[in-house]
This record gives sequence, C-alpha cells and structure tokens, in this order.
Amino acid sequence: MLEFFYRLPLSYAVFGVVTIIVIWAIAHYKFALRGYGSGIDAKQHWKVFNYIVVILSVILILYATIFSRSDEITKLILQPFYSFKIAKIQNEMYRSMLMNIVLFVPFGLSFASILSQRQTVSTRIAITSLLGLLLSVLIESVQYFCKLGEAWTDDVICNTLGAFIGSLTLVLWKVYFLKKHDYT
Repeated sequence: MLEFFYRLPLSYAVFGVVTIIVIWAIAHYKFALRGYGSGIDAKQHWKVFNYIVVILSVILILYATIFSRSDEITKLILQPFYSFKIAKIQNEMYRSMLMNIVLFVPFGLSFASILSQRQTVSTRIAITSLLGLLLSVLIESVQYFCKLGEAWTDDVICNTLGAFIGSLTLVLWKVYFLKKHDYT
C-alpha cells in the first residue's frame, strides 16, 4: 500500500508535507488557541492530540519501514550521502530520500509539542531530532539484522532531517503566530 505513496511525483510529496504542517497548525489553533475549554483544558487537549499523532506516526513509520516488508537481500551502506551518487544514475533515489524525510515530519511536529514547556524551544528541537535519529538507527538495524532490506546511513540522515524539519515548525509557529500565547 505504501509503495503507492513512494511512486507519487515529488511535487505531491512536497505538497503532502505542507498539508501536514497546515493541518497541524489548524489543529493547534482549534485545540490550543480557540480551545475546547479554557486554560489548562486547552493545553491538555493539545497534548492529547499530539500524543495521538506521535503514536500514529510511529505506527506508520514502523509499518512503512519494517512490518510491510518481506525477506529481501540484506545490504549495509554506511557511506554518508552515497544516495546522491546513486541518484545521478537513478533519479528515483531523490524520491526515496524525500519520502524518508516526509515520513518523519509528523513525528517531529508532534513530539516537540509534547515535551515540557519548561524546556527551551531549541532543547525540544534537539531532543526530538535525537529521538528521530535513534528511532531511525533502530529501524535500519532491524532491517539489516532481520534481512528486511537495505540499511542506509542516508536513510538515517533523511529520517533525522524529517524529525528536525517537523520540530523546527514549532519555532516558526512560536515566533510568528504565538507571540501572545504559550501553547507550544
């Protein structure tokens, strides 16, 4: 099923990322700023929403990277940015890299919002990016050791970048939209 998404034109993937961010922003506005309740209730609804998105994101990530695969040839590619060398020959590699980024954006968006507000935004971005990195390393390790496909350093880089981009949205949201509110 997910192969359908991997075959979409790159413009659709970019549109998908923008759509995810817009939906998240609308939900943030609806839950946190307009609120289903006031004060603490609105913050609690927002956190619950983000917990749900994180759980669904992790399920989707695990399904796309591990559970939907069958036994394949195992290959380990540790050379960073080797994908760009392959992409010069096979343009399809660009799509694969972009999809690896897109896969982790919703996780980054929501996980950064779950972390304590006592932490600075940059700390939450760093923690989210680190967790994205660790999750990606775990996934690539499982793929390699369970013979579920190729384990690429570039997949880890792209997945971590996706978590970073998602969490970076928290900064943009805070700077541009929430100057008077503290719901991030």
